[in-house]
Amino acid sequence: MTKAEQWKFRPVFYFEVMPEGYEYGMGFYEGRPAYMQAFRKKVDAAPDAFERLVKDTAKMKEFVLYGDSYKRPMGKGDYSPAVMDWYQRKSLGLTASREIDDLLFSPELVDFGNRRFAVFSRIGGFRCGRLGKIIAYVWIPKGDSCGGIK
Repeated sequence: MTKAEQWKFRPVFYFEVMPEGYEYGMGFYEGRPAYMQAFRKKVDAAPDAFERLVKDTAKMKEFVLYGDSYKRPMGKGDYSPAVMDWYQRKSLGLTASREIDDLLFSPELVDFGNRRFAVFSRIGGFRCGRLGKIIAYVWIPKGDSCGGIK
């Protein structure tokens, strides 16, 4: 498998702008069975830490968990329903959507995005161990001072 094909099996962070709004999130689009088994082993090794992470994410109320679930129960099944919702996934991700708003065009968007991507990094780190650097590219139209940023 080439490196270009491997992206589907790693955590993917995204920020997408569309005419009707914008979305941001993270996902593991094709979690291979062995990869998801490794994830469940990490949950099994630190269930309290993962439960806190799940609860912290749920408090934000903006994210929707997605991904296909296994038909048969995986693992012991003795975790809270919130943890089991994650545990039972073949692949998983979090996404949030917003309508076009002033935040999208303000310098505060960078801090907003960094806080969200920090949440995703915690989940991704739990999932696959250590993550590499996250590098963000920001496109600013020529001639737009964007709050003083050039």
